Amino acid sequence: MNKTRNYKYYQINIYVLPEVERKLNDLLSYYTQEILKELIDGELSDIEKKVLEVGGLEFYNFKRREKILKRIYVGKELHDKWVSIPRAFKKPLQFLINKKLLSLKTRRMEEIKV
Repeated sequence: MNKTRNYKYYQINIYVLPEVERKLNDLLSYYTQEILKELIDGELSDIEKKVLEVGGLEFYNFKRREKILKRIYVGKELHDKWVSIPRAFKKPLQFLINKKLLSLKTRRMEEIKV
């Protein structure tokens, strides 16, 4: 019995900072998926360049901070790209994702401030 499963959505687990979760709440999955597409689009060498730009005290502090494990549902293509990335690159990529999520300004946040 050789069953092949064709899922519509695939899971990716990502660590996010608590303030990112509070900021985006139910929109976290949507924005994370968009940022993931932007970051891992292209060849592995492009991803390596982005990862090598990360470093220093800010990244060290990110690694030490408390994070929440979130499950993000993505399409097959994005899932396959994420799985193919070496494990050593995933932590810096998660740092970049969190950094971009923190700098996001959504319409919902602007409405709350007004």
